[in-house]
Amino acid sequence: MSMTKKHIIITIITVCVVLFSYHIVNRKNHLAVETYRIDNGWGYKLTKDSKKIIDQPYMPCIEGNHPFPQESMALRTGELVMEKIKKHEYPAITKNELITILKK
Repeated sequence: MSMTKKHIIITIITVCVVLFSYHIVNRKNHLAVETYRIDNGWGYKLTKDSKKIIDQPYMPCIEGNHPFPQESMALRTGELVMEKIKKHEYPAITKNELITILKK
């Protein structure tokens, strides 16, 4: 077998190993947001590898227990929290962030 063919085969094997490793690592760190009905509104939960890591039935930064009035608001809030987690940031929502989400 020529050196060029050996290099091609080694390159293909290396690429396959890297892609497989990347898939395994990402599969183990799969984050997802799910919304759910609560009282007269919506809440959300974040899961990692199908295990619940955050359950937020009420709007954060709001005094009292008030669910999100619309499913889309709960979803956008959960997505923001998920992005913060992916960036290794503290996953708390500020009042300004919540106001921005509620205005959309």
